[in-house]
Amino acid sequence: MTDFDLVKEEVIKISSLSENQIDKYDNFILSCVSCIEPLLKDKENENDARIVHFCAVKVYYQIMLTEQNNDGITSFQAGDVSYTVDASAADKVKVLLDIARDDCKDLLQNSGFAFKAV
Repeated sequence: MTDFDLVKEEVIKISSLSENQIDKYDNFILSCVSCIEPLLKDKENENDARIVHFCAVKVYYQIMLTEQNNDGITSFQAGDVSYTVDASAADKVKVLLDIARDDCKDLLQNSGFAFKAV
């Protein structure tokens, strides 16, 4: 199984989360590592830097989707306090996820279906 601590460290690197903040997302890390493991072509690659990064970006994307405000509020101001939700942040992380998946596609099994002939 991909090393939990390596993925956690990578999530901290790519996000603005501190070590204390990331602890509440341990379930996301465990889930992601468990989901990626059966997709690996070779178990020897489970701690390859590309796989660790892919898992971390997937975790970060889940965090962004979970933490995103669903009220549709993009800006709020009360006196000196203002609050803005950047809906494009999750979209940017989705692009990172697609890039990370492409970077390690040679390490993952191809689950696509191809109809070649009748």
